[in-house]
This record gives sequence, structure tokens and C-alpha cells, in this order.
Amino acid sequence: MFTDGIGVGCHEREDKEKCSVCREDPQHRPEEIQMATLPRRGITTMGRDGPQTFAEAMNRAKNLQATQEIGQLKIAEKMKKALQSMQGRCSVCLIHRPQEREKHLLKECPSLRGQLGVSWSEYIDWRRKLWYQKHHQKICFVCHVPQITDELHPTMTKAKMDGVGCEYADIIAPMVFGMYHEGGVKRKAEECFREKWESENGFAGWLMGKPKGKSYSNMVDLFMWYMEETKE
Repeated sequence: MFTDGIGVGCHEREDKEKCSVCREDPQHRPEEIQMATLPRRGITTMGRDGPQTFAEAMNRAKNLQATQEIGQLKIAEKMKKALQSMQGRCSVCLIHRPQEREKHLLKECPSLRGQLGVSWSEYIDWRRKLWYQKHHQKICFVCHVPQITDELHPTMTKAKMDGVGCEYADIIAPMVFGMYHEGGVKRKAEECFREKWESENGFAGWLMGKPKGKSYSNMVDLFMWYMEETKE
């Protein structure tokens, strides 16, 4: 006997055991049984604080996404201020000749050959080792600025693959290169990041390595660390 009233009733088969309904009312008609309906409720999921409806889960996800987006906007704004403070200044001289305010092209930097003892071609050879991997996302390979927002760095297009239009070119890469060649800064950075850079190649490998957590790159983290350390 089906409980929905459809099928064979107990009274139709003499060899079948009677159900409680048939025993109480042998003359009843199974097809006339009225099924009680269950109250409709929202689909529930399990959250950290217990069951929640689908709508509640959606709202929670939207709130989390909004919080993450606000966090990204703050990171972008902080990075933009740091980069803007370096515009018009040589990032190598900032580390090795902090009092130097004379504007010059990176190729003509007196600190590069003087304090670092590195020629322009040697620096370019090192810079060529800065290739981004699959674990990096949305980073300009020319200026090394992550594309968090269009205000920080516009989305890269094929028309701009030659680097034309990069507002912050020759800031981040020359700075971290200068940091590697300044003993005191290098030691502090190694202590902070719990690393030991034995060579320029090893240093470049770490810069392009997989960053921790949700960081964009080790290079950006190192740049921002120095800017925070020296913030007046």
C-alpha cells in the first residue's frame, strides 16, 4: 500500500497484512486519503554560525566580496602614493645617495656605476631575468606594477606591450636592485623576509618566486616594505 493513496489497497489483497488505517476503517477508499503538505522553506546551507538560507548565504558572499574589494582599493591607493612619491627621483640614488636630488635618466645614474660598480649593460642583463610565472596575475612586466585598479595601472593591451604609457617605469626594479647592493638595507630585508640572497641570480629568482598569501609579487612586497621603512 502506497502512503500517497495510489496503488493497491490492503483490502484488495487477502494475503496482505492490513495497515493500521485499514484495520480501523475497512471500508475507507485509499484514493480519498488527503496528504498533508510540508511548509516551504528556503534552501539552507551550513555556515560558520550554523544553518543559513540560500539568500543569507548570497548576502554573506556579497558582503565578503565587498570587503575584499575595499581592501584591494586601499592597497592600490597606498601603492599609488608610494609610486607617486618616487616620480622625478632616481630610485637607485634614493638608496645609495639619499641627498641626491638631481634628475637624470636611469641609464645615466652616477650611483649605478659609482656606488654599485655595475654598468648599464650588466643591469639590463640582470633585469632580463625578471620573468613572471603562472602564479603571478595582472602585473605589468615593464614597470612591475600590479593592475589592481585602472587608477593604479591601466589594463595591459597589445598596443601597449612595448611599455609606452607606463607611468611608473624605472622605479620598482631599479630600487630593489639598489637594495640588494646596499649592505645594511639588504640585511634588514633578509631578516624581514627570512631569506638569504647569495647572488644576483638568486635574488632575481626570489623576486619572481611565488609570493605568500594574497600578495601580488615578492618584488612589490619588497618595494612597499622599503617605502614603509623610510616613510617620514
